[in-house]
Amino acid sequence: MSEHLIDLDELVLRCKTDEARKYIAEAVACYKVGAFRACIVTTWIAVVCDFVYKLRELEKAGNAKAKSKLKEFDTAHDAAALNLAQNFEKEVLKSARDEFEFLSHMQHDDLDRLFQDRHRCAHPSMIVSEEIYQPPAELARYHLRNAITHLLQHPPTQGKAALTQIQKEILSVTFPKDTIKALEYFKYTPLNRASEVLVRNFTKAHLTHMLTEELDVASWLRFVAALNAASQMYLDITTKIFKIQLSAIIQKIDDLNLYRAIKFCDSIKDTWQFLNSAARIKIENYISEVDETHLDKFIDTALNIIELKNMALSRLKIVNASKLKTLIKDKPRIELIPRAIVIYGESENFESANSIAVNLILPLIEFMTKIDIDQIFYLANENRQIVESTRFYNVMIEIKNRKLLNQEEFISLFDKYNSLSKRFYESLFP
Repeated sequence: MSEHLIDLDELVLRCKTDEARKYIAEAVACYKVGAFRACIVTTWIAVVCDFVYKLRELEKAGNAKAKSKLKEFDTAHDAAALNLAQNFEKEVLKSARDEFEFLSHMQHDDLDRLFQDRHRCAHPSMIVSEEIYQPPAELARYHLRNAITHLLQHPPTQGKAALTQIQKEILSVTFPKDTIKALEYFKYTPLNRASEVLVRNFTKAHLTHMLTEELDVASWLRFVAALNAASQMYLDITTKIFKIQLSAIIQKIDDLNLYRAIKFCDSIKDTWQFLNSAARIKIENYISEVDETHLDKFIDTALNIIELKNMALSRLKIVNASKLKTLIKDKPRIELIPRAIVIYGESENFESANSIAVNLILPLIEFMTKIDIDQIFYLANENRQIVESTRFYNVMIEIKNRKLLNQEEFISLFDKYNSLSKRFYESLFP
């Protein structure tokens, strides 16, 4: 997550523990008066203290590795064994990275520079005769910021335990299905000011769940809200994962489950751009070739993706009445109108005309234009199975009630298509 130049006092307030906050506040005070060597030394002390605090918190939660590591620290402390204490201090960053996942490799490298500069500042060695090492202000501020943003501002659960906790909450029925509410919810979870490692693992896990597992509607909406919220919070990190992982996962999905990839690209906005050519071709071929019985799984979402819309519309041109009925029942929308009108015009008897009117035409009337209505009147004029069916009158009533045509426009259509009985006009405008 990219940030502007943050005020040092604001950084101090981000620290999770009182102990770390006290040391960092002291380091900032040193920085402000130009004592940059003291600032760097005190910043390193804050890092070590924060690491020990995190271990104690994990130990309370039953973490065996934390308990073992603390035993090393307490042994060195109780025995006042300098060599043991030095060994513990040397391993702090490596342990934070590899054992507890508090740090990413890059963050580890940043703080290792702090560790090395701490030696240069604390030890009485000289670069040349009588010249003591004097770090510049920029270096001191760099270490201050890294210490806080990489470690001190984060809760102790930043590794697998944090990921497990977040996933458990997302699977709960109490997790919001709305992105804005998910953003607010995440303020009180380990995902708030999370480490890069946690965000990466969270994103990867989400991709796997959403693309390879069958989720019910409620679970899907919670996963969508969570991932969209995380993407807003950590756009740079999630974008990198999408670029690296998304295509690879999609290329491994079996044919009949590729609708999940389309659904994902519709739900997690602007992700189609991250797909490589192989993944795109696979999805496009799926839309073109998959059996009609599977259309309802992807048509609605494919219509929402600009790059797939024309292909989805082509499939709609051959969909039958039964399948179109299912699509309309799931979600009536304007793109379904042309096929519905064509099927209506092909009504072979009064019974089919009535059924099509009820299931295909009436649910879509609210989305129709005057051109669509003119087409319906034209087809009714050409097909007596429509014009003489009982539900055709209901179609006109709905058009009138929704004020899609006024009285003059109705009269114009009745005059234009003379097969429409005068009784329709008299019924509509008694």
